[in-house]
Amino acid sequence: MTNYQLTGTVKDGAATVGDFSGTLNMTIAPPPVDTTKPVINSVVVTPASGAAGSKRTIKVNATDAGGGVLTYTCWVGGQQATAGATPGEFTASPQDTAAIDGNVTDEAGNRTAYTGSVVVAVDPPIQTGTIPLRWDDPRFNSTILQSTVTLPIGANLSNKSYNEYSGGSTVVCAGNNIVSIVRVKSREGVRVGGPGNFEYSECYIEANGSGSDHADGLQAYAPGARGVIKARNSSFVMGMTAVNCGFFIADNWTGTIDLENVMFTGGCYGLRAHPDYGGDNIIRLKNVFFVPPFLYGPFYFSNVAGHKNIFELWENVCYATISNGQLIPGAAIPKPV
Repeated sequence: MTNYQLTGTVKDGAATVGDFSGTLNMTIAPPPVDTTKPVINSVVVTPASGAAGSKRTIKVNATDAGGGVLTYTCWVGGQQATAGATPGEFTASPQDTAAIDGNVTDEAGNRTAYTGSVVVAVDPPIQTGTIPLRWDDPRFNSTILQSTVTLPIGANLSNKSYNEYSGGSTVVCAGNNIVSIVRVKSREGVRVGGPGNFEYSECYIEANGSGSDHADGLQAYAPGARGVIKARNSSFVMGMTAVNCGFFIADNWTGTIDLENVMFTGGCYGLRAHPDYGGDNIIRLKNVFFVPPFLYGPFYFSNVAGHKNIFELWENVCYATISNGQLIPGAAIPKPV
């Protein structure tokens, strides 16, 4: 209780003055105490999942019944996150999936904790398919032919093994041919010799040149022809002398080169492709593995005669090694610019 002494005067209309005094007793209630904690409405991580070390934004939305100023704190994996320009917004770059811990405090000191998590995405392993990595892969026919073969238009070849060193192409394809489960070991592997569609699946092509050879695993040679060459689950293995490339597209054969689950090793380059007067090349590579050594590099692309290589697909193209009979993907190779 608080006592106030009152004194004063009263004047009437005739200017008569009277004095008064007294005591005023007042009880003043203390100000209310704020005990209401802030309310956490949401904790949002953007992006919800990402690669290790990628930047994340953590936005914490809270409200205070008293309408006061809120103070936000945030930790990610035990490390304090960096505050953004807006209260309740933080950034972090976690290396691993980690817990989010933090709190929101109002002006009265009331505090509410919040939790969350950031998720580091683990990229699925690159699929290497069923690529035959060696000559003696058991899928191949054990009968070895010491001859060459020419496929006329529309003919197919399957389940054959060739080991011959005549110096010419072991398998010549005239057009619209399918070659599957075929292995070749020779001075010159496969020739694409016309227009049309050419498909090679589960093949092992090994070329080792001799003397003045410039051996190729697969060479497209039919000037003026256009077509589509597809290779799936196949290996192109080159020696290191008197050789050119695992895959050689030039001399005005143009079209689409579509490779998936393909391994190149050896030679000047694994893959070499040039357009020509006949038109552009469309390049589609998915799960393509380059196993060193190469004399000059994994591939060589150039533009010729006003035409260019158009890279329509470039996915999981990388260096690789072979260990204990297994293909081990390595560093990614960026798409040529």
